Amino acid sequence: MPVTYKNIQEKSKKLDSNGKGIHPNTIKTNEELYSYYKQHSRTYKIKQVKKKTLQHSTFDESTIRRISPDRNLINIRRKYMKLSKEELIDMLIQIEQYVALNQNKWVASHFQKFK
Repeated sequence: MPVTYKNIQEKSKKLDSNGKGIHPNTIKTNEELYSYYKQHSRTYKIKQVKKKTLQHSTFDESTIRRISPDRNLINIRRKYMKLSKEELIDMLIQIEQYVALNQNKWVASHFQKFK
């Protein structure tokens, strides 16, 4: 039987005389139980490997230039859902900086044309 939060909860219900068992969040707060879970759980190990293999996207102007308005938004959404919150925030900040710098360049060029 694989070691998962759900399996631990179900097994603990069977062993508990009151039939309550252990709530999955209790596993996270109990250091001894959580270390056992991390040591023996395949799903935990898979998640750790998956976190390590995610590539951090590097932002450059060519990335923005290649964006097409006709792209498949479902695929783009799926790609962004795989990113961590931190990666999304970093990407958003980089894009905002790019937009702000280009807006300044655009305003300066129009001001030069106006003269």
